[in-house]
Amino acid sequence: MIRERAKVALVFPGAVDGVGGAEVQALHYLTSCDRDVIDARLVLLGRNPTFEERAASLEFDKVDVLNHSDRHPWHPAVVREYVAYLKRGRFDLVHLYGLRQEVVTRAATKYVGDVKVISAIRGMESHRRRQHSVLNQVTSRWVDLWISNSEETRMLFCKRDGLPFDRIKVVPNGVALPVREDLARLRHETRGELGVGSEDRVVICVANHFPEKRISDLIAAMAIVDAAMGHCVLVVAGRFTNHTRELESMADRSEGRVMLLGYRSDVQRLLAASDVMALVSEKEGMPSSVLEGMAAGLPAVVTPVASLTNLIRDGENGYVVPVGDVGALAERLETLCRNDEEARSFGDQARRIVAEEFSITMTTNRIN
Repeated sequence: MIRERAKVALVFPGAVDGVGGAEVQALHYLTSCDRDVIDARLVLLGRNPTFEERAASLEFDKVDVLNHSDRHPWHPAVVREYVAYLKRGRFDLVHLYGLRQEVVTRAATKYVGDVKVISAIRGMESHRRRQHSVLNQVTSRWVDLWISNSEETRMLFCKRDGLPFDRIKVVPNGVALPVREDLARLRHETRGELGVGSEDRVVICVANHFPEKRISDLIAAMAIVDAAMGHCVLVVAGRFTNHTRELESMADRSEGRVMLLGYRSDVQRLLAASDVMALVSEKEGMPSSVLEGMAAGLPAVVTPVASLTNLIRDGENGYVVPVGDVGALAERLETLCRNDEEARSFGDQARRIVAEEFSITMTTNRIN
């Protein structure tokens, strides 16, 4: 698909500040692809200081920031700047992220000339409305290939947005395995920062505060677990939304046993400080957070949606519970919080699965 020493641009929207799963996966690719074959650049259509800092921390310096005024991505000045940039760079392939800006940049990229366009499908994107699907369909003529991180997401976009099945390639997410000694150091440091005692069992959920993430189920289940055994803490890392106030009300009744931390750029540290991971959504694609938790050696409790059952195998590296079943969720969380030996065994198996099936090298090879 890519000829020798091809010039590739990974283009992200700007006017935001944060790093999510898509950004993490892009950085994995940028720092691990074969530099003798691919000359890759990260292009931001606006400022994103956290993303830029993360790239710099990985010693990746091929970052170009356009649209410093943070205009809307459809603004004519932004489109002109983007087209001029592509012409100067003479790129062979452009990988676009984010439908909000892709509506224009898909057409603008093709306008430049013989440039292949890849569009990222990173999750179920249940927040999309009908008009988003229509815009996706209308601009699909300028996309050569979509990349989805799960078969379930691929099928959804074929059905909902009418995308051609044979032009969507499934490439699962990949993560790196942290060094165990680093995890031990981070665990001690981060638990101290959180005010968590050595006897506490910490359950972490990495999810934005959308209703479909069902964080309220997790808070309710953790109240049951803490009442049964004590010393149980729930840490939730994810962006605040209009749903946050309801979650805060539930957390206020937990007497400090529920921490709603908001967006965090140090999720790896939080994972190291935790004992169990939980994600009980009713909709998912292939969440990088679960893979990162597995790589950190955490057992998990999840719901049987999309690719989660490919990652968490019931009774092998975690447990799978029905969506909305707070009782079953509490039972499985308590099992892992009480049984250190089982939790450790599941965590070791989780790391093995990541190493054998979801490494960064495997993901990079699938994209190339």
